[in-house]
Amino acid sequence: MGRIFKTTPEESLALFLSFLLGYPIGVKTLEEEYSLGLITKKQYIFCLCFSNNCGAAFIFSYLASFPTVGKKGALIIFLSQILSTAAIARVKQKNSRHPYALSAFIPHTSAARLISLSVKDACRNMCHLGGFVLFFSGICGALSALLPFLDEDKLYLIFEISGFFRAGAKSIPLCAFAVGWGGICVYMQSLAISDTLNEMKSYLFYKVLNGALMALISWVFCKIFL
Repeated sequence: MGRIFKTTPEESLALFLSFLLGYPIGVKTLEEEYSLGLITKKQYIFCLCFSNNCGAAFIFSYLASFPTVGKKGALIIFLSQILSTAAIARVKQKNSRHPYALSAFIPHTSAARLISLSVKDACRNMCHLGGFVLFFSGICGALSALLPFLDEDKLYLIFEISGFFRAGAKSIPLCAFAVGWGGICVYMQSLAISDTLNEMKSYLFYKVLNGALMALISWVFCKIFL
């Protein structure tokens, strides 16, 4: 991963977990690495541009269940996410060289203690993430009821993308854009985890850019393979 994305091992871990488990796990991993002194603040901000991605489970199980997407479409979306992320990471690497942080000493913890803490943390995160999804789904539903002239699909695309997919996945490139963008819901989830994210004014720009690149790449793949 370091060769493809030009990242250090610590940065690559956050990126890998973001691809595997989905947002905002990449941001949470960066937050923990920074708190342990494994990465510098500059590295943290650098990685925020491309380490908050949609997870493989969501793409290959949830998105693949829609007839418009299917298994081939899910693979196209996932590959477009990897290519878009790699492009952004390499451009950022050229424009903002950052010093590697020295790895900090991490005290030894028993396996049983690590497992119990991981389960506790996972349960807390699920409640945390679910609360934001319910909140923004409620906002979209309320706006649709009060202002019926607004397009419900576009509301969900802006605020909460799982609702956008439920409303109807109309095309693979549009789904790819939604996956790359993530929505305001994902941004707020990440902001609740990370104090450093608030200092990065260009975060939303990079999320829109990621969505646009994913839509373009997936469109090309669709023309070639579908």
